[in-house]
Amino acid sequence: MPRSEPSGADQELIHHARTHGYTVTASQLERWRRRGMLPPPARLYRGGRSLTLEAST
Repeated sequence: MPRSEPSGADQELIHHARTHGYTVTASQLERWRRRGMLPPPARLYRGGRSLTLEAST
């Protein structure tokens, strides 16, 4: 089970995989990131607050 709700980018990736006949879950994406198979989400730091940026295509 994923630790939090998937980001918009992860949701888009899951949907894209599904439209091409693949099943990918948010938990799988977390495992793949821990294993270095996917890059971590980019982060932007502003004034002590961090914001997660979503990948653009």
